[in-house]
Amino acid sequence: MKGGEVYDIEDLFKNGTNSRSCPYFATKNAVKWAEIILMPYTYITDMWIREDHKELLKNSVVIFDEAHNIPSTAENGSSFSMSILNVESALEEIRLFEKLKEKSRDNTKIRMSLVSMEQILQITQVLNYIKRIFTDKQNELMR
Repeated sequence: MKGGEVYDIEDLFKNGTNSRSCPYFATKNAVKWAEIILMPYTYITDMWIREDHKELLKNSVVIFDEAHNIPSTAENGSSFSMSILNVESALEEIRLFEKLKEKSRDNTKIRMSLVSMEQILQITQVLNYIKRIFTDKQNELMR
């Protein structure tokens, strides 16, 4: 990337392909020298993403385009939806993980994460509690 030039997404992709490098990381490094940066406002309103850009935002002027969308975007970013299928799927993943962990005791080639069985038990208890809430609500609606 050359200094003083304006790049759009196609330019970044082309440069990355030609140099056999990742356009994302090239852009992330080049942004340090930019005078104007355009980014989605979620990069600033989301606490976790903003942390990655803290130095970049220091002593900067921030202009929000479409600022009327910020409240709904912030609300969507800090909420989620879950179905009983999600819960059951997570419980099944835990069961599979536990089986794999049991097998790994005999086979030292299998490397497991540092998740303790106590943490797995806690997650399982929370998921079973959420599943019970779903089931109770479903039964209540069926009456």
